Amino acid sequence: MKKRLVCLFLMVCVLLTGCMPQKNNTMEENRKRVIVILKAMDSIHWMEVADGLRQAANDKNISLTILYPKQESDTDTQLDMLQDAIDSEPDALAVAPCDAVAAQEYMVHAREQGIKTMYIDEEVNAPIGMPYIGSDNTLIGQMAAETLQTQMPARSGAKVAVIAGSQEQTTHNRRVEGFEAYIRDHTDFELTEICRVNNSSSAGARQEMERLAEMYPDLDAVFCTSAMMTIGALQQKKRDGLDNLRLVGVDTQSDALTAVQDGDILAMVSQNGYEIGYRTIETMVDAMNGKTVKEHTYVENRVIIQTNVKSFLSEYYKEGRES
Repeated sequence: MKKRLVCLFLMVCVLLTGCMPQKNNTMEENRKRVIVILKAMDSIHWMEVADGLRQAANDKNISLTILYPKQESDTDTQLDMLQDAIDSEPDALAVAPCDAVAAQEYMVHAREQGIKTMYIDEEVNAPIGMPYIGSDNTLIGQMAAETLQTQMPARSGAKVAVIAGSQEQTTHNRRVEGFEAYIRDHTDFELTEICRVNNSSSAGARQEMERLAEMYPDLDAVFCTSAMMTIGALQQKKRDGLDNLRLVGVDTQSDALTAVQDGDILAMVSQNGYEIGYRTIETMVDAMNGKTVKEHTYVENRVIIQTNVKSFLSEYYKEGRES
């Protein structure tokens, strides 16, 4: 494993979080120190995760540092941050890995150093016993497929496709697996293709949507495994005038929910980023206090369609979180 300088970590903290925790008195010095490394901060989902982290850290009197690379494809940058975080010896460390396999060695090393470790948003199969906080992503895929089955006009052999994020991330892989299994076992739909966008960007999804429309002019629906990609697919759908193409996506991103309200997106499967962030800090606090924490802490997922989007928005933002 590469060894990095702690000073690099400190510099990154200043650049990405704006300031470092100041230890001005005994109470401040006695606060538990935790680090959370996210995949990026380029979408509303990650901003809401960060909001939940900050609120919980404030409520629990925890010293929190949030780090993230520029985009989800910056795996090496994130691994450098992860190593620097370990070298700084925090009390607890959580990561949403850009590369689930590459991050495992670092997380095992951190645990061996006595750091309380867990995964956030990205469920990793190994090592066993390392807690995960986030969505049941296989369930999300199943819910998306079931939504297409129940919400699309009945037609035998409807053609569907998937635009998914990086294969290095279990989040996207499990959403694809759940979707694919439900389509195979419960419908007569034809799954034409599974496309991949490495950084889960809207631009990448636009390109894939354009290609899919050319290859399958009779395509009925597309499942996108993130809100950013759903928005990209929607932009291309409008550009090509594909009024009958149904889109289903994931996340509670406000622009995507507005598109559901307007009828441009068929459905979004929700995952509450704020709750993911808040419950991560709660789990970290329990672990640091010696409590046994669950291996999986799943947040609720709901299907949002045009008929319930207004009530969902009213409930979701009642706590005053900004869109």
